[in-house]
Amino acid sequence: MACTSKILVLLVPMFLGLIAEPNLVNGDATLINDVCNKTISLDYCHKCFDMYGPSAQEGLIALGRTSINYGSYQCDHVLSSLIDFVGNTTNQELKSAFMDCASKYHSANEAVTNALFDWQDASYTNASNQITVALQYSRDCGVELQGYNPSLALADGINTFEGFCEASDGVLKQIAGSSL
Repeated sequence: MACTSKILVLLVPMFLGLIAEPNLVNGDATLINDVCNKTISLDYCHKCFDMYGPSAQEGLIALGRTSINYGSYQCDHVLSSLIDFVGNTTNQELKSAFMDCASKYHSANEAVTNALFDWQDASYTNASNQITVALQYSRDCGVELQGYNPSLALADGINTFEGFCEASDGVLKQIAGSSL
């Protein structure tokens, strides 16, 4: 009995600490709605977390990682599309615009990767700043391609990347602003 009570004395406070720790609270629809409602890209935030089923079990910090991962995935998708367009167009002016955008998306990809490293180091403000850098590269690309009427698929890919970045930025700012 003495051994059991010692174990309880050790375990009960530990479990109570886990319950009270906000970054360890499992995600659910309420947490995800709360997090997404505080971003400027509510729809893309929900899209990101809906695409990744385990998000429903994640806490706020893990949702930050998930949002960065989906930004990274989408960045790779857009970069791949741009590279395909470079290889498939004969118009030199258009090819040059696609190459410039591919270069911007390569830089955006590096910024998103840096955001993930910053997230891993619990440097959430820096991670947010890196996502903002990636978003600006994408916006610069969008402005450059505007006069060329890019394909609907490419325009949708760019919009999705930017939406994921806006959502990720919002999530990371919430983590940075919380008292974790």
